[in-house]
Amino acid sequence: MDANRPYLSVVVCTRNDDHGGGILGRTQTFLDSLVQQLKEYQIKSELIVVEWNPPADRPSLRDALNWPDGDGWCTIRIIRVPEEIHKRLRHSSGLPLFQMIAKNVGIRASKGEFILATNVDILFSNSLMEFISQKKLEIGKFYRVDRYDVPSEVPRATLDEKLSFCAYNSLRVSSKFGTYNLLTGEIEERIYQKANEGYPDYFVGLFGFFQIGSIIMKRLLLGTDSPDSSVLEKWPYFYVKSAAKRLPYFRNLIARAEVELMIFSPAVHLHTNACGDFTLMSRKDWIRVRGYGEFEMYSLHVDSLLLFNAYFLGAREVYLSYPIYHMDHSLGWARREPLLRDLSRRCVPYLSYEDFLWLVARMSLSDQKELNGENWGLAEYSLLEFSLGLTSHEPLLIPKSSIRT
Repeated sequence: MDANRPYLSVVVCTRNDDHGGGILGRTQTFLDSLVQQLKEYQIKSELIVVEWNPPADRPSLRDALNWPDGDGWCTIRIIRVPEEIHKRLRHSSGLPLFQMIAKNVGIRASKGEFILATNVDILFSNSLMEFISQKKLEIGKFYRVDRYDVPSEVPRATLDEKLSFCAYNSLRVSSKFGTYNLLTGEIEERIYQKANEGYPDYFVGLFGFFQIGSIIMKRLLLGTDSPDSSVLEKWPYFYVKSAAKRLPYFRNLIARAEVELMIFSPAVHLHTNACGDFTLMSRKDWIRVRGYGEFEMYSLHVDSLLLFNAYFLGAREVYLSYPIYHMDHSLGWARREPLLRDLSRRCVPYLSYEDFLWLVARMSLSDQKELNGENWGLAEYSLLEFSLGLTSHEPLLIPKSSIRT
């Protein structure tokens, strides 16, 4: 094995457009804290920042941020996806950043044995970094943690003071079975009804079959389109669509069925809650699943879909009891209603939870598990890369290429 190869690649994406409010400040806190931890715990690593569609009227990330010195333990790479590539995607006028496609660019360009996909508003606990430094990560596993939301204004202080502030000022926790408000004790969102992980793996396809049937029936009765419209005409329930629209009883019945579907499905209970902020797998496993699904829409539920994709390809979840902290902001998922209204206003599509279940069910029954083609991660394009902390700051050209091994 190459002794110079990083053990860990950390992949994030962002742009200098102040999304969520104060993004540069949160990014600077993320950078300073992460690089310090990677040095202190002596983790040979690289941080890959994918700068997507940089605004022409603002400084680039390279100029707008203070980049810490990795002191030989962490190299920093900035990969830039220009506006002309961004504009080739559908809905690019309403969505300035395609988060999961951007992360795929960094994942594909990474060199580490293991890759952590995360975000620029996250702080990691020292206990988590210490665990990673022990090099106990395994191929064929994907690692998940609970996320604690904290106030956006984390004080500019030492790393220990920042983490102490987060530990004592947490607002809510996103755990495997739900999101809990730590100030009121209320359950803000329930993911699964109960902690039942006793389903054999072969039940996934069976549950998936009933999921597909239930969703098709629901959409027929409500008169809405199905993801696979050719199936609709084959179902006898097709003829009661128009009547069902006029009967509140049917609407209420189907609404109750949808709730049951959401609570009891999918059959395998994975820790999907806030998984976009922390998904850690070996590079081999990331390549095997071909990254996140590259839907040309807002990234809702796409991170969760990745976990099921990995599961159906044979990887297994490992829960780590070490927390991460999320610097809360104005358009975070905890404030989903304003977020979804804003997406509708901009005519930007997203995956509904129902469509997410549909895709999980189809994936569980299909021989084709991968969601992307071989050119995932914009492999067909040549992109500029800036390596920081080296003697030369001239950009390198990442050529069109196949998977880097």
